Amino acid sequence: PIHKNKITFSAFEGAGYCCNPKYIAEGLIANQRKGDARYELVWLVNDINKEFPPEIKKVKNTLWNRAYHLSTSKIWIDNARKNWGTRKRKGQFYIQTWHGEGPLKKIEYDSQELPQSYYNIIDHDVNMIDYFISGSEFKTKQCKRAFRYHGCILETGNPRDDIFCLLYTSPSP
Repeated sequence: PIHKNKITFSAFEGAGYCCNPKYIAEGLIANQRKGDARYELVWLVNDINKEFPPEIKKVKNTLWNRAYHLSTSKIWIDNARKNWGTRKRKGQFYIQTWHGEGPLKKIEYDSQELPQSYYNIIDHDVNMIDYFISGSEFKTKQCKRAFRYHGCILETGNPRDDIFCLLYTSPSP
């Protein structure tokens, strides 16, 4: 069964505790510490020895662990594509945060130099996404064009960059 309070995270296909998913997790942990909510936070990671907050259950990023935790989580949060063959069940939500913001390189369909098998993986992943997080109007347009994504885009900022907005807008001491 799907566990309604279970959220499974991954960043860069299991690289570790980083990028946008990290800052979403930290926000959820802060809410838990205040007693606002209770979540089961699971992180798929290639190196199980990496440091994580104690509130997050580290799980070795293997085929079987991915299959189990993704199939039993209510929410998936990732900053890169899901592996080929990943299937989302009815009642699950996939939040894609991506890992870049800006015109530094051509990505996905914008590159026009990738093998067809790569485009197939892009299409498979995009068809599962429920919410795409964007930090700007530019990135929103890029998501629609480069990913050929036509779903819900939440132009709310990038979790990993939002701290800079807070620092910039905070009054000086």
